[in-house]
Amino acid sequence: MQKLYSSKEIKNLSLKWQYSSQIIGFVPTMGNLHEGHISLIKEAKRQCDQVVVSVFVNPVQFGPNEDFKEYPRNQASDIQLCQQTDVDVLWFPKEDQIYPTGFSTYAQEEDLSHFLCGKSRQDHFRGVCTVLVILFNLVRPHKVFLGQKDAQQTLIVKRMIKDWHLPLEAIVCPLVRESDGLAMSSRNANLSREQRAQATVIYQSLKAAAKLILQGKTDTSRIAGEINHILTKKRLLRVIYIEIISKKTLKPLRNIETGNTLIAIAVWLGSVRLIDNIEV
Repeated sequence: MQKLYSSKEIKNLSLKWQYSSQIIGFVPTMGNLHEGHISLIKEAKRQCDQVVVSVFVNPVQFGPNEDFKEYPRNQASDIQLCQQTDVDVLWFPKEDQIYPTGFSTYAQEEDLSHFLCGKSRQDHFRGVCTVLVILFNLVRPHKVFLGQKDAQQTLIVKRMIKDWHLPLEAIVCPLVRESDGLAMSSRNANLSREQRAQATVIYQSLKAAAKLILQGKTDTSRIAGEINHILTKKRLLRVIYIEIISKKTLKPLRNIETGNTLIAIAVWLGSVRLIDNIEV
C-alpha cells in the first residue's frame, strides 16, 4: 500500500492508471475508519483494479459551532485498517492543497440539499459537494463508493454527478450496524458509555416503525409520532428531526409508498449528532 500526502502525487498516479486502462475506485472518508468503511473498500476492491482511500476532515462542511475540532481522528488505526484490506493507495490530502490561499469557488446543489440535514446545517452540503469535486478532479475515479447511512448525501452526490456530466459512477453500499443495531459512524467514538447505551434506541424506533407498516399502517404522521414517543423516553437524547419522505426526492409523504419511502432520523446525544434511516 502506498501512502500519499500531496495532490500532485495522487494526480500523477491516477494519470498513470488511466493510461493503462485500469479501473479506479475511490472511497472518500474523514477517517477514524470502521467496519462500515471496510465494506466500501471491499466492494471497491471487487469492482476495480486500483482502490484509493482518502482521509480528510473537511473544514468547509462544518458550521461555526459544529464539531470540527472534536471530530475523531486516528491516523495510525486508519493506516493499519487500510493495509489489512489491501487498499492500493491511502491518501492524506493537506488542507492547503485542497483549499489554497484565496480559494473562493464552491459547488452548491439547490434542491435535495434543502431537506433533512440541510435544514439545520447551513452550507453543509455546499462543503460536501465542493470537496468531492476537488477530490474527484485529482483522483479521477471511475467509481466512487458511498454508504447508505448518509442517504441524503448519496442522492446529492448522484445528482451532482448527473448534472455536471462527471465521468464516474456512484455506488451506494448498504448501511452497516453494530451488533446492537447502532449505525456505524466515526462519531460514535465520541459517545460516553451512557450515551452509547441510549443510542441503540434510534434503530429500535426505526424497527418499530417498520413493524407498524408491515401491520398495514400507512399514515406517516402516526408512524412519526410512534418514533418520537420511543426516542423521547431516553433523557440524554434530543430529536433534531423525524422525516418520512420519498427516497427519490426527499419530499415529505402523507402516506407510505411501498418501495419509495425513507424514514430518516437525526438526534443529539450530548454534543454528538447521529443520523440513521431505513427504507420501506
